[in-house]
Amino acid sequence: MKNLLVCLLIFTSFTLNAQGLKLNNAVLVAQLDRAEDKFTAEINIAEIFAECGVNVVPSLNLLKEGAPISILISDSIKSILKEKQIDTYLLVNVRGFDRKFRLSTKIGSLLDELNVGHMFPLFRDEISSITFEFNFFRNDKLCHTELLRLKNVSTKEKLIQKLHKKLPKLINHWKA
Repeated sequence: MKNLLVCLLIFTSFTLNAQGLKLNNAVLVAQLDRAEDKFTAEINIAEIFAECGVNVVPSLNLLKEGAPISILISDSIKSILKEKQIDTYLLVNVRGFDRKFRLSTKIGSLLDELNVGHMFPLFRDEISSITFEFNFFRNDKLCHTELLRLKNVSTKEKLIQKLHKKLPKLINHWKA
């Protein structure tokens, strides 16, 4: 009984937290090691956000090739984002390729998270599912995190197709 009550309380807090997000703009940072994976993820995710009416700026539009990712929180970039009325950083990473992954319990500051390396590529042969983690930061502090699991993704094209199908539901939830 206690476990049920605790699970219900946790679910309610995450739901209320997501409902209070009121997302209408963000800087999108795909935390992937390979440049082509980062490009694929940022462009496709930005396209999905745009279709849902959320203004998202991919980090690739703000950084020069080969520039360190930590430049995204420099004063000059922050002033550019403030002019565009962008107040949220969205960090997207691959948590893994099975169904056992849970939300990260140790998420640091925005600078720490930007500098963290991620070992998973966007796609790997012979996988059956993939789990993405979405971390939202405002004022350099984590304000929401959520997982998205995609099942039966045997090809990169199928992964992108499923992402286009499932992500809009989450985005509409984050906008509310």
